[in-house]
Amino acid sequence: CLRDQALAVCQLVGATERRGFRATSLETLRQMVAAGVGVTLLPRLAVTPPVPPSPDIALVEFSDPVPRRHLVAAWRPTNVYRDLLPEGDMLQLTTEPPASMVHAEDRSLLGHGQRQWLLDRLGGAEGDGVTWKILGQQVMFAPLRLLDLDEPAFGDGPRHRGLYLNLDQWDGYTAERDLLTEFLATQQISGAAILTGDIHSFWQASVHRDMEDPASPAVAQEYVCGSVSSTALGWYPELADAAAEITRGTSPSFRWVDWRRRGYGYLEATPEGMRVEFRSVDPRYRDSPAVTPVAFDQPAQAQTVTMSS
Repeated sequence: CLRDQALAVCQLVGATERRGFRATSLETLRQMVAAGVGVTLLPRLAVTPPVPPSPDIALVEFSDPVPRRHLVAAWRPTNVYRDLLPEGDMLQLTTEPPASMVHAEDRSLLGHGQRQWLLDRLGGAEGDGVTWKILGQQVMFAPLRLLDLDEPAFGDGPRHRGLYLNLDQWDGYTAERDLLTEFLATQQISGAAILTGDIHSFWQASVHRDMEDPASPAVAQEYVCGSVSSTALGWYPELADAAAEITRGTSPSFRWVDWRRRGYGYLEATPEGMRVEFRSVDPRYRDSPAVTPVAFDQPAQAQTVTMSS
């Protein structure tokens, strides 16, 4: 994160770090400055459109000699298990190549070894009588398809074709997702829940055995939590509400979508049931209370959810 280099530049003029009050994300640093707790360094990309200006922050550019840094990317080929995307990931139609390759049978996000480990652990937990099988992972598992084109009226094409918001999620690996949901169904894995982050917004959905058939059994519940410091569209409330209305009614649909709030999720699991609360906070204020706009209750051994808001 280049933290040491940024601190070194600040120390040139005698500035020091408040060790009891620090942050690592750019958005959190912006909010801390806006709250009057210090100064920070921000790259130009973090303060130019589409990032909205803040009336509580004064931006001052460096005078010559301007501090500079050189970045080098290095990685091992074995670090990346997923098959890379054909081109781009946002708002892609998957009816024709190259985007249609996301539906290929051999595409994998996990890699064979990790996938087999996951299936073995899920099967073993069910065999041992474990009540809850909770999968923590980075990107949304439930389909986020804005336009369903997997219908006879649209002609022949790959299964699950449509207009997807983000193919960097499991929507870019539909065959492997089908493999996992089929495993959960055929092996009768009970109490499966998926905890996800990544997109700075709150979502909840039932994951069905067949995404094309809403009457097919639910095999898991997914809870996607937002971010405490960053927000997807919270700077633009009207746009956030419109986006929630559109994405809530996708095929398959979502039970809850919130593009506006910031916060975190709280989960409590017992042998009788599980409760997930989405809690909202305002990071601009130290004494901001945590508000629970919605909560979900799920009984053990069942894939039914009661939502209260």
